[in-house]
Amino acid sequence: MALSTEVRKHHTAWLSRNGEAPVPVRYGVTDEELVVFADGRLAGIRAGDRLTATIHKIAFGEPICEVAVTARELAPAEVPLWLVADVAGNHPILNSGRKHPYEELRSTRRLVALKP
Repeated sequence: MALSTEVRKHHTAWLSRNGEAPVPVRYGVTDEELVVFADGRLAGIRAGDRLTATIHKIAFGEPICEVAVTARELAPAEVPLWLVADVAGNHPILNSGRKHPYEELRSTRRLVALKP
């Protein structure tokens, strides 16, 4: 199933699971999935988990779209660098000098796909 236009126009979703407090997260979009870094406050997400992704027009504004999604683990090699760049957004990227910064993010951060 292709993602809605509303989801494609934005880059931040509030993810919630089983009544837990929503967590804001930047996402990248493929034809059928949202892709997020799933570490930090999202470290507990596992493959097969059901979540709700709520998209707001602006931060803390009225919700414009809510999508039920299922998580799946991504192997670093299956995530293209352009998608890592989308997920990273405007965050500073540290580089050890050994790899391209996005390759380093792809290999050191956990990536999860969220499919409606």
